[in-house]
Amino acid sequence: MKADRDPSLKHLTTKICGIIFLGTPHRGSSQAKKLSRMLSLTGIGVSEKVYIHDITINSGLLQMLNDDFRHLAPRIQLFSFYEQNPTGIGMIELVSVAMGLGI
Repeated sequence: MKADRDPSLKHLTTKICGIIFLGTPHRGSSQAKKLSRMLSLTGIGVSEKVYIHDITINSGLLQMLNDDFRHLAPRIQLFSFYEQNPTGIGMIELVSVAMGLGI
């Protein structure tokens, strides 16, 4: 998305013809809170990182990224893969993996 707005990176936009998403929580995940707790219990001094907050459900950053991406998506092929069977460690919620682009 940055390459689409930055003239010095514009040449990159012609090189991208598709994107593959693997279990990507486009709208965030309730698993983010679980990840934060797990990291705090490791005992190695890892505290909650900013990026964990950014992947919580309906985070401002994800909403902004989704809004910006909506304008680029029609130009490229998109493939999104996600878990359909329980893994024992949790799954990304189906509503979150759906991009909801309406294209």
